[in-house]
Amino acid sequence: MKDFRSLIKSITYFFCSLIVLIVVLFSGVLLFEFNPSLFIKTEISAKDWKPKDVKVELASGFMPAEVKYGYQLIAESPKYMGPMAEDPDMRYAGNNLACINCHLKAGTQAGSASWVGVTDRFPQFRGRSNSEGTIEDRINGCMERSMDGDKLPVLSREMKSIVAYMEWLGEGLPKDREKEFKGFPEISIPEVAVDLEKGKDYFLKNVPFVMEKMERGSVLQILPRGINTHLFGGQTVIIMVQGCIG
Repeated sequence: MKDFRSLIKSITYFFCSLIVLIVVLFSGVLLFEFNPSLFIKTEISAKDWKPKDVKVELASGFMPAEVKYGYQLIAESPKYMGPMAEDPDMRYAGNNLACINCHLKAGTQAGSASWVGVTDRFPQFRGRSNSEGTIEDRINGCMERSMDGDKLPVLSREMKSIVAYMEWLGEGLPKDREKEFKGFPEISIPEVAVDLEKGKDYFLKNVPFVMEKMERGSVLQILPRGINTHLFGGQTVIIMVQGCIG
């Protein structure tokens, strides 16, 4: 009888172990199906290296939680930390600009104040403040100027998530490609006299189109605080060009 119980116990252990093994194998197959890069390590040359495709990474479901929240903050700034935020305490930005309005392709576009590798360039001296600042200082510089709002608390979840997103973008950036994603490309200043009449004509032709888009809700209205503006067709039009993080 004792031997029989021992046999039943051994068989039970065997089948339990088999079930666990099947579950582990099945989970591995699913992971490989959704994200093969977790199992395949390949060496990518500096020439072939590309910034992360944020939308693909987001759709995969494998984006770290803090990185995902950082992306939401920079992509939908008015909703998460601006005038449209449900929680009044989260309305740090004073206008409806989103960070990606300046930092194109969610900060991955070279030549447009890209965030790829940006955290490795801080602390950094800035002439405007005549002091050395951290990446958090730089982010808050944008919050106060471009976003016409208030500083994010340095130790807040929001600040940490934005920095985590920037760090994530720079993962694997080859040393030889760092300069490519830094700042803005040089531009040639045209040697042509300013034509105010052409400028006025262009402005008047295009503003009604923008107004129509705003009325349809496809363009967010930008209303910075404390700035004198002009009304055009009952709407406030403001174009702001500020220094960006890059």
